[in-house]
Amino acid sequence: MKPIILILSCKRDTENGRNAAMRLALSDSKIPYKFFQAESTRFDEIAVDASDNWESLAIKRQESLKWGLQHGYNEFFCVCVDVHPHGAAGGCRPHYFCSLHRERVNADHHR
Repeated sequence: MKPIILILSCKRDTENGRNAAMRLALSDSKIPYKFFQAESTRFDEIAVDASDNWESLAIKRQESLKWGLQHGYNEFFCVCVDVHPHGAAGGCRPHYFCSLHRERVNADHHR
């Protein structure tokens, strides 16, 4: 299994320090993480085709999962930037990781 922490964020969170706080909280994490927002300015931020607003959270989540699958990940801990991933920060794999398998996702998508 290959886990990743997928963090929904926005430009405002880059500017107000929330992304920096999350980076600090995850600095010792053995599990990789990425931020997903409309614009990216850092190595750990992925730009998605969605606005930085409340209405676009579902699109950002779909895009983050798609990105994860395309990059070989198959276990996902999905959070917003204002949620502290306590268990994941230490490298333990919390029971709330979502496992996806490419074959199953593709099969469900083509129904």
